[in-house]
Parts: sequence; C-alpha cells; structure tokens
Amino acid sequence: MTNAPEAMICAAIDNAEDVRDPLFDDARPQLLWYAARRGFPWSYSCFQLRGVRSRVQMIVNVIEPEHGVLLDPACGSGGMFVQTSHFIERAGLETMKRVTFYGHEKNETTARLAQMNLAVHGLEGKIRSGNEAITCYHDPHELAGKCDFVMANPPFNVDEVDADKVKGDVRLPFDLPGVNKAKRVTTASSNPG
Repeated sequence: MTNAPEAMICAAIDNAEDVRDPLFDDARPQLLWYAARRGFPWSYSCFQLRGVRSRVQMIVNVIEPEHGVLLDPACGSGGMFVQTSHFIERAGLETMKRVTFYGHEKNETTARLAQMNLAVHGLEGKIRSGNEAITCYHDPHELAGKCDFVMANPPFNVDEVDADKVKGDVRLPFDLPGVNKAKRVTTASSNPG
C-alpha cells in the first residue's frame, strides 16, 4: 500500500512543470530531498544543496543568457538552467528554441537530480557526470570557444589541480586563478599554503 504523504510528494514533483509559483520553486529541492531520503525509485542518498535560488537568479539576470549555448561547469542540481528558462519565459520566448544546455557535475547522483530537474521543467540538457565531468584536464563536451555563456554558481570549488597540466589551456584565457608552492591551482576557499 502506498503511503499517502509519499504519494502526495510524488504527485507534486510529477506535476511541477504546471506550477509557476516562486514558493514551489523554493520547496522543490526539499521535496526531492525528502523523496530521495525515503527511498523513492530514483533514490538520492548523497543530497547536496543547490545554490541559493536568489544568487543563481541574480547571476542569470546580470548575464542575461537569452540565446545560444550555455555551459554550467559545476551544475549541481541544474538550478542555473531552470533560472535561465524562467528568464527566457518572462520575455515571452520558448526556452528550448533559444538555448542548448550543457553541464558538468562530478557527483553522479547530483547529475541525475539535475536531469530530473530539467525534465520536471520541460527542459533538456546534456550533463556529464563522474570521472568524465572532472573537467580540469579535458573538455567532455568539446565546447572550448563555442559557448555563448559559461555560468557557475560560486564558490567554484576546484582545488589541487596540477597547474602544469592546465597552463596554457584555451579555456583559461586569463591565466590561472592562483598557484600555491606545490604548483597546485587553488581557490579562495582553499588553503593557498
């Protein structure tokens, strides 16, 4: 017998694409988390919080990605794609006729959640996960120089990247962000040691 709260959550998630309510947008990640923790068929045992919606929305509103190829190299649960779609829809346009979404997510479970999030919103995207998504040393979508927009939700936590292996990479036109004494690329969130 199906548990009533679980059935209601499944129905809410299944019908989410018909709901255009900011309150529901904030509740959706919690519904997905709850469902996954309860062992729903697409169980999500390693839940990672997506970026704060207001911060992601601000990034989209500043960059205004209304056309072309959009890459999120640390896409998490796909919030950047969803907010981009909302931005395009507010202009009265159809998202999938305007943009193509590409994403990388090192956590395979999170990448599956991103695909589900896209589907719930009637969107499509190509998301690479696991080892093929660890993009410091390669470009899994072969998009270098082909993106109209590259957007990532800070902090972009990429630590301990071998600086010698990425020096001169065409994807880093402004050089490396910081290199420590061990010749590793560091970010503000790591110890530059």
